[in-house]
Amino acid sequence: MQKAALARGTDTLEKWRQVEVALAVQSPTVPLVNEQSVALTAERVGNYQYQPLWGPRLDQIWVK
Repeated sequence: MQKAALARGTDTLEKWRQVEVALAVQSPTVPLVNEQSVALTAERVGNYQYQPLWGPRLDQIWVK
């Protein structure tokens, strides 16, 4: 980063690209979301729909 900060002219972009690559190689990958969903319904429930962001679509479910 010091060399990139001091670089001038056409060399500047290449030095910063090398910094970015070096940081990316050292960076760990961490999952941000690990979501599981289980839905249990009765036999008399029909048209059950699940939307990942909002959950069950209550307006679409019917019950015998």
